[in-house]
Amino acid sequence: MHRFLALLCLAAVSCASQPPSPFLGDERFLRFGVDPNQEANAVIQAQHTRGYTVSRKIVGQYFSALGFMEPNGRSAAVRIVTARGIAVALDPTPATPLESEKTFALIAPPLEDTHDPDHDGFDEVFVERRTAAKSCIEVYRIRDVGFVDPVNLDTHHFGQDFCPYAVVDLDDDSTVELLADVPLRGFEPLAPRVRVALWPQDHRFEANGRSEAAKAFMKSERLDRDQLLTAARKRHDVSEAMRLGIELAALVQLWGGRPDQQAAEVDMAVQGLALKPGEAATSIAARNRIREDWNVPTPTTSPSGTRAGKEAPRP
Repeated sequence: MHRFLALLCLAAVSCASQPPSPFLGDERFLRFGVDPNQEANAVIQAQHTRGYTVSRKIVGQYFSALGFMEPNGRSAAVRIVTARGIAVALDPTPATPLESEKTFALIAPPLEDTHDPDHDGFDEVFVERRTAAKSCIEVYRIRDVGFVDPVNLDTHHFGQDFCPYAVVDLDDDSTVELLADVPLRGFEPLAPRVRVALWPQDHRFEANGRSEAAKAFMKSERLDRDQLLTAARKRHDVSEAMRLGIELAALVQLWGGRPDQQAAEVDMAVQGLALKPGEAATSIAARNRIREDWNVPTPTTSPSGTRAGKEAPRP
């Protein structure tokens, strides 16, 4: 009898040591030990009472994911169901004076024959968060114990946050990357922008990829701008040269270059060109913004502005 009670105590301690769900309030949805597919069917029936119909259903080994449409055909809500019940519930939110209306759409698996497109050993579900201004990709990782974790995306650079808009296989290696098109703020009216690829590594998506494919992508982005810069300098087009210099500085920042290496790209872009007083002031302001605003230390950045442990050469 004492041995039986001891086993019960050990079981209770083991259960209590499980990490909590990362989604606040999910406990009201959880029904432990359910079959994900059967529970998903029950969720579908419940959503029918709200007038929602299923737009997409994805069935994995440890989960079922559901995308729902409103009666007007617009994708609006997403559910991810595991053995613990509804682990993720994303519902549309109406517009407020401070925020736009928000809806969600479940994205089809980006690669055939796998739910683990980043090959980290866990299945992933991709969701599109939509507002009037933009659509952003969110990634959720399914753990075989029934928990679902939001995947960490490296989306803070250039003193601003951005979000990926597409899931693609850039290098045809059967591993997906996330793609973002980032307007660089604070350089008006030059309107520079840069394309950022987020590469899967260490259970997250990083802008500074270590793979050969990541290096090739960065070199290609640089080569395109180097050619355009040569043409702009021949035309003595100061504004175009400056815009391209800022974009090249952004590539150096992504690559892990120091703040002075980043700012030097603007200097080299306009070197030897005759700058009017206003253009010279714009160049100085751009250089200062790059050095100061782009390189504020973050949890993944060292105080020098270079990613911790990395000082990469000019891409």
